[in-house]
Amino acid sequence: MLAKVADYFNALNELKTEMQAGVDDSEVVPVLAALLGSPMKRLEKRRPPPSGMESWKTPGMGMVLASEFLRNLHWEGFKPDRHINRLLGRWFPEVVRKKSGRADFLAREILYCGSQDVITGLNYSLVGVAVTPKGCNFTKADNLVWALGAYVEKKNKESDEVYWKTVAAR
Repeated sequence: MLAKVADYFNALNELKTEMQAGVDDSEVVPVLAALLGSPMKRLEKRRPPPSGMESWKTPGMGMVLASEFLRNLHWEGFKPDRHINRLLGRWFPEVVRKKSGRADFLAREILYCGSQDVITGLNYSLVGVAVTPKGCNFTKADNLVWALGAYVEKKNKESDEVYWKTVAAR
């Protein structure tokens, strides 16, 4: 796709700029990752993909890989993978509940999508952003939480260690 569509990066930047007009800055990357990771025909009627592309959906990528792709472009965001979702859900259940309405709104009203996978991915991305300390890069915080989940706080072997100080969620 990158070889076929010469202007793909510029088209992504334009889409990012368009999205910034409708959502908070911290929500742009999760919304774009959802768009790139899931087919969204209703949205594509309003924001068609660039010439040479049938869809904004990136072949072989769901929201998690699309998040990683955007982070590789140096766009800050949380990648809502199983480690992130599990630990943030364990540590911040109240923030997960609080952000669920916004995630649902972004999915249904901005992306015109009711997919539970998209809503869940958006929710945990928003939770990660909300609990990241001010002044800390979202991607850096995500990488630290991911490493904890993958190597230290493994599934069904989590400790009661407190890694996060009291946070006033954004």
